[in-house]
Amino acid sequence: MAAGTGEWFAFGWVAVCALTAVLRLLDAWRQKNPALPDRLLAALALILTAAADFFMVLMRQNIEGLCCFLAVQLFYFVRLGRRLRSLATAGAAAAVIAASCLRLGVTLGAEGGLAVGYIVLFAGNLRSSLRLGGGRRERFFAWGLFLFFLCDLNVGAMNLGDYLRLPDFYWQQIRPFCSGILWIFYLPSQILISFSECNRIIERKKESD
Repeated sequence: MAAGTGEWFAFGWVAVCALTAVLRLLDAWRQKNPALPDRLLAALALILTAAADFFMVLMRQNIEGLCCFLAVQLFYFVRLGRRLRSLATAGAAAAVIAASCLRLGVTLGAEGGLAVGYIVLFAGNLRSSLRLGGGRRERFFAWGLFLFFLCDLNVGAMNLGDYLRLPDFYWQQIRPFCSGILWIFYLPSQILISFSECNRIIERKKESD
């Protein structure tokens, strides 16, 4: 199925957010701004977000898109200054969830397995972001991740029918509603993230100097 005008518009919106982050990165490089490492991580994450949308929304290649989105959360993991043991914990939690699904007779497959790993890592990043101190741009990051997470909850609800036998009410009411409302969360989230900063990576650099 070919992508519609609305989907191309959404992809263009995210691409502009990625370009904004790249321009902010170049500005930090020219001014030798200490926020340069943080802006690099943000730019890389937003470029991969645009790549994920290209694969999933325009090309209908979900595996490739999920891999990009997983990489996005790994960049945010580093941006938030989270410890490697948190990554191991996220991996263990994802494995437990996947095993539980198998015991319940739900076969996730590669796509479902990637989605579980992604959402577990994302939930940890969101939790860390909500603990950020600092000023307005740190709050931009926290709010951006929060809206991004709400979007992904709607995406998950949209795809439940691929794994569970659900009543007609789901297909007629819930899935169309989630399909429409997710953009209300997704597009503003990327704008907030593109203008955000995260003082954790800057503080880590100062500690190592």
